Amino acid sequence: MIGTIRFIALFSASVLAVNCGNPNASDARMPTASTLSAQFTGDTTGHPELSTAGLDRAGLRMQRELHQDGGGNGPLCQFTLQWTSCPDDDFSYYILYRSRTPEITSGQGSPSIKRISKVWNDTVHVDDSPNWNTEYYYAIRTINDEENSSWSNELLITTPTIEGNPPDASVLAVDTVAYHYIDMVWSRCRNVDFREYELFSSETPGISGSPGAARMIYSTETALDTVYVNMNYLCEITLYFALRTTDLTGISSWSNEVAACFTSFSLAVLDSVNIGTNPEQMVLLPGRSRLYVTNCFSNGKVKVVDVNCFSVVASIEVESRPFGICALPSEDYLYVTLPISNKVAVIRVSDNTVADTIDVPGRPLGICSTLDGEYVFVSCYFSGEVRVIRTQDNTVVGTITVDKNPWGITPGPSGERIYVANSFDNTVSIIDASSFTEIAKVTVGSYPISVAFNSDGSQAYVSCWESNDVYVIDNSTYNYLGSIELEGAPGMLATDSEGFVVVPGEEYGFLTIVDPLSIAGIADLELGGAPWFPECHPNEATIFVSDYLGGKVYKIDEHAGRRLFTPRGRRSAPANPARHIEAALGHR
Repeated sequence: MIGTIRFIALFSASVLAVNCGNPNASDARMPTASTLSAQFTGDTTGHPELSTAGLDRAGLRMQRELHQDGGGNGPLCQFTLQWTSCPDDDFSYYILYRSRTPEITSGQGSPSIKRISKVWNDTVHVDDSPNWNTEYYYAIRTINDEENSSWSNELLITTPTIEGNPPDASVLAVDTVAYHYIDMVWSRCRNVDFREYELFSSETPGISGSPGAARMIYSTETALDTVYVNMNYLCEITLYFALRTTDLTGISSWSNEVAACFTSFSLAVLDSVNIGTNPEQMVLLPGRSRLYVTNCFSNGKVKVVDVNCFSVVASIEVESRPFGICALPSEDYLYVTLPISNKVAVIRVSDNTVADTIDVPGRPLGICSTLDGEYVFVSCYFSGEVRVIRTQDNTVVGTITVDKNPWGITPGPSGERIYVANSFDNTVSIIDASSFTEIAKVTVGSYPISVAFNSDGSQAYVSCWESNDVYVIDNSTYNYLGSIELEGAPGMLATDSEGFVVVPGEEYGFLTIVDPLSIAGIADLELGGAPWFPECHPNEATIFVSDYLGGKVYKIDEHAGRRLFTPRGRRSAPANPARHIEAALGHR
């Protein structure tokens, strides 16, 4: 039995292979191809009015088996297939395939193996599993000792139509269709003689009238299995779907037909503004339509950009080389890290002036506010610590020791935890925001610099500079879920208004949109330069991205659709994490 399973598994992997011999051997000997034929040997005249009420699944199967032994009294859908034998001395085996779609020999559709025979004159197979009123395609593949193969003709069989009591038809509905993702549900069949559901899709309507022209994309023999999810549809296409329910006697019923439209996605640059040398980070205050940008090489400037006219409307003097920036939820104050001075500047938004400065030793880099605005957390790159500032009086009230060289810092979706990317130790520290203690530590990719979350907070995304990927973890268990590989080093991360993760390619000049459902990139935009820090409008499909090398901030429009893509990237100079640190610490 185990040997048979292994044998079948071995050749199941080559179901779609057309030429299984050595393609480089021009003088390879091909086996003699068989000619395939079929004859209906079932029964449509027995008792088509046969009632199956009161029988369980086992009883119905037994009734079918009795019919096959000559003792039954119900209709039976059965075909006997026969093919000419291979006369070659080096014959090895036959494989009989069956499919719902044509072109088996060219690798189309999803054919299944119905029979494998190693006997040259074993050329008959009885197929008693077809459904009524259905098209099937059959083909025989003959293989010799050198594993070269030949195909028979492809045989089309349409099974007869009989009258009977069909199973209850399901009602099919599209629960969610979002870009390349679809989630479908249907009502449960409650018939005791239920056998299977089969879900079909087609680019043209009318599946139930011509199922052979459609593609079966899912099947199950579990009546309670009434959900189908697929994340791999292409863009700019409308597909039609219908569900067929079949009972144990082979009689089927069709659901309603539904359509789903998968649209494309494009990112477009709406505008750009010159900020000055090496813009680092920024924050948007939606109520004031202002974007505040730190200029790392500006000799102490925070630039203010009007989002509507997209021009610099103010410049705020701070101490040398501002780096990280965050706003309180009330939007009345901004906090800016000044690594060279070992300080944090507090900017009053009403008049764009520095209202206070706070001593924060250890080279402060990253900064974030709690969701209630009571505290500000600051990552200190040199000391391996996180300092806590109480915003009521701008006093440092806590210090948490984390791993080496903490950088990006952000609150979790609920606000109860603070996440810190420890770049040199390849970890993310999770801090309890109320007790100021580290409660967990997660190992991620090489040189993590930033953390972001999907819309429901179930997944955390970590940009890893040296491993050129975005590491994805389960936010409840901290287990690894996957990673998105990029063509170069990613920059800081953000989440857009629809819950997609925005990844700027600091090394390779692209902006990438990541879909949390499939954990894959779904759109990109080439910007050139070194896109570094994204800031997303919370209510609009707009992204702002700083270009560290180009000295600009881009305003980017996210259109209504999405498209699948493979991040192609464009490598230029090697990624250099040190250049941001050197800038923050005063070195060119």
